[in-house]
Amino acid sequence: MTRRLLLREAVADANFIAVMFKDHAFHDEAIREWYALDAGHLPFVAACEIAYSLLKNKMSLSPLQEVLTNPKLHLLNDEHSNLLYAVENAEKVKSCDDFNDMVIIGAAKRMGMEVISFDRKMREKVGK
Repeated sequence: MTRRLLLREAVADANFIAVMFKDHAFHDEAIREWYALDAGHLPFVAACEIAYSLLKNKMSLSPLQEVLTNPKLHLLNDEHSNLLYAVENAEKVKSCDDFNDMVIIGAAKRMGMEVISFDRKMREKVGK
């Protein structure tokens, strides 16, 4: 009888980019999480948030390029159901960040996966 190994996959929030920056407060934790994953899934909206953060801080977009070309990470196209999840949870949406979080949570729920995030508010939203 062949035994099938379970893969650990998760949906990544934009702040998971801490894995890229050694001076980030969550770098060590992000590295441990990254190596514990078999595959990470990055919603399109989270990739846009990463780009916005890099540009806002006058940084190169090369960290985003590294993320997007990593074979372990898969970019998710935000599907209708993810956006619909955010709209259906409008009572939890007070800002653009909240809306983006709900889209990310919608993707995780649709895929039956956890969300990896270092954002306290995001963790509260997903019930961690």
